Amino acid sequence: MRKTFREIDEGKGFKWEVEPDPDESALESWHRSILDTQITDLDIGDLCRAVRQDLYTPELLPVVVRELDKEVLVGFLDEAELLKGTSKLSEAIWAKNLLLTQKVLNILRRDKELIAAEPRAVEYVEYAQALERKLLGALNGK
Repeated sequence: MRKTFREIDEGKGFKWEVEPDPDESALESWHRSILDTQITDLDIGDLCRAVRQDLYTPELLPVVVRELDKEVLVGFLDEAELLKGTSKLSEAIWAKNLLLTQKVLNILRRDKELIAAEPRAVEYVEYAQALERKLLGALNGK
């Protein structure tokens, strides 16, 4: 997807002010800093943060899946950060894109041993299992 957050916002009727508000939050400041970055070009830190904040999830999902496919334990602040954030997304998000849902399920199954071999395996396995339950729920609810 070649869209930017600004284009998505404007498509929903929201217009960003030209000048930043001096009282804007750190989240708003970060959002403003990446407004014109194409979603496909977001760095892993920005992608993890957007997923953690549940911002533009439907638009980000293909990029998230691509990154998890490359490295299931990818993160910026912490290893497996993207997996953790993704595991908290709702089943409804996954139900809207069953091809990506199946792809992530395949990634989790492919990388099961890799996830279990990590020093923080208990934590990472919990993320993977939580995500797998949601993916299966989305697939079974089709």
